[in-house]
Amino acid sequence: MLLKKFKILKKFFLFYVLFSLMGFQDDNKIIWSKDIKLSWDDFKGNPIYVQGKGKRSRSVGAKSYVGIYCNLKYNYDAERYDIEIYSYFDKNASWVKYKTTGLSHEQGHFDIEEIYARRLKKIINSKKFFRHRLSLKIDKIVEVINQQCITYQELYDSETDFHNNFNKQIEWEIKIQKELNALDDYVKNNTFRVKTFGKGT
Repeated sequence: MLLKKFKILKKFFLFYVLFSLMGFQDDNKIIWSKDIKLSWDDFKGNPIYVQGKGKRSRSVGAKSYVGIYCNLKYNYDAERYDIEIYSYFDKNASWVKYKTTGLSHEQGHFDIEEIYARRLKKIINSKKFFRHRLSLKIDKIVEVINQQCITYQELYDSETDFHNNFNKQIEWEIKIQKELNALDDYVKNNTFRVKTFGKGT
């Protein structure tokens, strides 16, 4: 199961979506990498009681706090906009009560977040933006991707019954990996130039 947050930084001010990020520390997050898999030791938060929403409603044994970081900034030296995008896992906000077979399910939440981070990169990289009110245009794209991601995460929990449906869990793991592979071109560069035209910063 997951808790989700989306962080957007633009120049010198912050926009928060879904959850406040007050007190967020970089050493408490894991940036997604194909070479790094979650372990139960990464779940450092204090467990709370949450009732599941599956067909067999039960107390949830673990929660992953994942999000997508998006930082739009103006590069004054190069006179251009750059954007940094990556998905991450928050250790201190994520928790586990029952260290059972559900770790692959929690990894799935992290991987889905990465899928949508890559989709966000793909969309922004494929467009050329007029500079005037650029941040608002990026915001709209981010909001759409964020909502799509939330819907997909909820579908994942529902169809796998929070990993308790073993066959569906396996199906989803295969599906998630295929989607990651299809967006493999967008895994290397977390920071890239935003193509723009017109004047202004």
